[in-house]
Order: sequence, then structure tokens, then C-alpha cells
Amino acid sequence: MPFPDTFDYLIEPLGKHDQAAFSCGVEKLDRYLKQQAGQDGRKRVAAPFVLIEKDSRLIAGYYTLSATSIQ
Repeated sequence: MPFPDTFDYLIEPLGKHDQAAFSCGVEKLDRYLKQQAGQDGRKRVAAPFVLIEKDSRLIAGYYTLSATSIQ
């Protein structure tokens, strides 16, 4: 059964999204999305994704996948 087209949000790989408008209230997390996440994606050291509001295309949240480990 396919998902209904009634969701208000979409998850997409970080691309040409308006990162400057994003603010979660945690400076380090805001700075990572605005300054580093795109670079990490282009270098393929991480895979950043954004949760966007379907109608406004504003970023509501983000997460990053990485296969790196620290010993």
C-alpha cells in the first residue's frame, strides 16, 4: 500500500535548500548545517538530509549519516 500524499513534510538529500533560514537554537548544530554539511556531502564524508515543509520548502530539521568511526 503506497503512502498517502497527505504528509506535510518531505525528507530530501541536502541540496539547494535555504540553510540560512534554519535555526534550531543550538549554535553548533545551526553552524554545521549552514557552513559544513554541504562540504561534507560534496566530499562524500557524510550524507546530509533535510526535513522540509512541503508547501514552504523551509528546513524543519536535518540529520547526517556517516560511516566514520572514532576509536
